[in-house]
Amino acid sequence: MEGRCATHALRRNVDAMTCVGNIGWPGLLCETDWLASHLHEPQVVVLDCEPLPLPTRLFRLPNWRKRNISNSVFRGPINAWRPTSPDGITRAICDRDGVEQLLGRLGISNDSHVVCTSSDGGLWATFIWSVLDRFGHTNCHVVNGGLDKWRVEGRSLSRSHRRLERVTYTARPYEEAGVCTLADVTAALEQPDHVFWDLRSETEWTGVNPMGTKRGGHIPGAMHLEWRSILTSTGTFKPVPELRVLLADAGVTADKMVTTYCHSGVRAAFGIFVLRLLGYQRVRVYDASWSEYGNVLAMPVARS
Repeated sequence: MEGRCATHALRRNVDAMTCVGNIGWPGLLCETDWLASHLHEPQVVVLDCEPLPLPTRLFRLPNWRKRNISNSVFRGPINAWRPTSPDGITRAICDRDGVEQLLGRLGISNDSHVVCTSSDGGLWATFIWSVLDRFGHTNCHVVNGGLDKWRVEGRSLSRSHRRLERVTYTARPYEEAGVCTLADVTAALEQPDHVFWDLRSETEWTGVNPMGTKRGGHIPGAMHLEWRSILTSTGTFKPVPELRVLLADAGVTADKMVTTYCHSGVRAAFGIFVLRLLGYQRVRVYDASWSEYGNVLAMPVARS
C-alpha cells in the first residue's frame, strides 16, 4: 500500500490543467483542448491505443484513412500488452521485462508524459493506462472523449504515426495487490465488505451470451453496471456527481473492496480507471475475468 500511496502523491503534482472536474486523483483525465496545446511538447507522447479495425468494417469507419491524432505513436501489437498465459487465458498482465522492452521500443522513457487515446469512449485507452499504471508510470492520462471527440472538433488527423528512437525503460514490479486471481475470487465470495462490479453487457450478465465460454451468467452477488453507462451520448465521461450516484445505486460503494471483471479484462480495466477517478481506495481487477471463471465448472454461477 505504501507504493500505491506514493504513486498517488506523485500524481497530485501533475499539471493541474489536465484535471477534469472534481475527480478523485488529479491528472488521470485530460481534455482535447489541453492535448491540442501540448501536442508537440518534447516529453508528451500521444499513444494511439486504437484497436485495428476488422477488414469488413474498414469502409464504415469515418476518416479511416486518416484515423489517428497527428504526432501520435502507435501502441504496437496488442498481444504485447495482454499476453496469453500458458493455460490459454488472455490476461491483462504483462511481465516486467516485456513492458520494459515494449515501452523502450516505442520510445517511451520514464520521463515521458504519456497521453492515451482511442475511440469508443476511450475503452482501449483506459486499458493501456492500466498497464502503465500497474508498472509505476504515474505521468499518464486518458483523453476525455478520445479520438471521436477529437475528430468531431475538426482537429488534425494523420495517415501515419510518429516514430521515436528506442530508449531504455525501467519499470517497477507490478502491484499484485491490485490484481485478483481465481483463488481471490473464491475467497471474496463470502466477504461482506467486498463487491464484484460486472461491466459486461446485459446479455452477458444474464447468461444469454456466454461469449464462447462453457457457461453464461455472472458471479453470485456481483453488481451489474455496463461500462457504457459511465459515458455520455458523445462518448465523454459523465460528471463526477452523476457517476457517484450511478455506482452507489448499483451497489458499488467506496466502503468496500471493489473487484472489477468483464470477459477478458479490458472493460474491467476501464472500471478501475473510473473508480480511481472517483477516489476509491480499495480496488482491484480480475484480469482473467469471465474467460476464466465461465470455464471453471466448479465455480458457482448466477443467472438473471
